Amino acid sequence: MGDDAFDRLLLGLDWTFVAGEDHQLGAGSWLGLREPGVLQVRAGLVRVRGTAGSRTDLAAGDLLFTPTGVRHEVHALAPTELRLARLGANHTPAAAGQLPDRIVLTDLARDEPLAVDLLADIVTNVAERPANPVCDRATTLLCSMLLRAWRERGCAPDRWLLRLSDPDIARALAALHETPGAEWTVAALARVALSSRSGFAERFRAAVGVPPLRYLAEVRMRWAESLLRREELTIGQIAREVGYGSTAAFGRAFDRHRGTTPQRWREAQRAGAGSVARAAASEPTSSTAPSTPAAAAIR
Repeated sequence: MGDDAFDRLLLGLDWTFVAGEDHQLGAGSWLGLREPGVLQVRAGLVRVRGTAGSRTDLAAGDLLFTPTGVRHEVHALAPTELRLARLGANHTPAAAGQLPDRIVLTDLARDEPLAVDLLADIVTNVAERPANPVCDRATTLLCSMLLRAWRERGCAPDRWLLRLSDPDIARALAALHETPGAEWTVAALARVALSSRSGFAERFRAAVGVPPLRYLAEVRMRWAESLLRREELTIGQIAREVGYGSTAAFGRAFDRHRGTTPQRWREAQRAGAGSVARAAASEPTSSTAPSTPAAAAIR
């Protein structure tokens, strides 16, 4: 599953542009990211902190892409200029389940100047016209370029895009990602893989690293998080979409895997986005203005 698998992934991705922001951060200031986004360091030095204590330092010319919207904090270690495009997503379940949480591309301004120019055009020019389909197409193109650059640099993990030596397991995984809300059982997945139930479970764990139903639960949680960002959907609708028979069952599963309820998770995302927007609105827009803190509270 090489170029064909990657091309299928790109076909399933549909990005939308939400907001563009240029930030000036003083040393010690920080910015919170709670949704998918593309962040370029235009000047200065920052430290990116993710979940599980991960840390990465980025300098001028580097770029951070957060396709899944997993929380990150961007801390300025020196006076810093940032350009940020906040994104929405309408991906297919299969494509959404394949996206990494974070992509770091160093020296992007040198190696991929077209991507940097496209980001600047989206944030400063195209985005001035609201609800612009051209902007959304440009955003999808930009994200595809970043994913391709990340892959071609050899940064993608070995199992990304399900590059498995076992085609039967790959077939079951493709079916699971295509319809994560289906009533999947180990036996049902084994039938897709043309395998016995016990043999399939062993081969699946050897190829993927976790048991089939644990993998299914994580795919459903990622899909649920994507749907929870869509305000028009109720918790009950999301529960049915991701494969749970009741809102209560979905809530218990979400709490078990994410440590909070779906409603509280949605409210935290909404509050975080509002905090960031208020902080961005209070920042100076002139390039000659002094650097000011832009902190988005992450609780």
